[in-house]
Amino acid sequence: MSNQIEFISMKDLYEKFQNLSKDELIIDVRTADEYNTGHIPGSRNISHESITNHLGELKPFKKIYLYCRSGGRVQFACGALSSSGVKNAVGAIGGGMPDWISNGYPVEK
Repeated sequence: MSNQIEFISMKDLYEKFQNLSKDELIIDVRTADEYNTGHIPGSRNISHESITNHLGELKPFKKIYLYCRSGGRVQFACGALSSSGVKNAVGAIGGGMPDWISNGYPVEK
């Protein structure tokens, strides 16, 4: 069984965001202060440091998409989830929230 973590671009995440099903979730792994300055509409804020405290609520989702500011915390969070047996995490890297904003995608505050 592969333990490979899947990574996508912010553009890919935007495409997922537009057709998000009820068994998918977008998670912002930045700090609460960063989240409050602007985030993907409907995303949930769980910091990368506390992501493994939420395993029970994350496992039932078909897919969970994680993003941050630049990608480092996403890689950390995806690794922590994978090591904890969560296989439904997909990390969005390659520019993070600044890339989302510069592309003109919707932002919620």
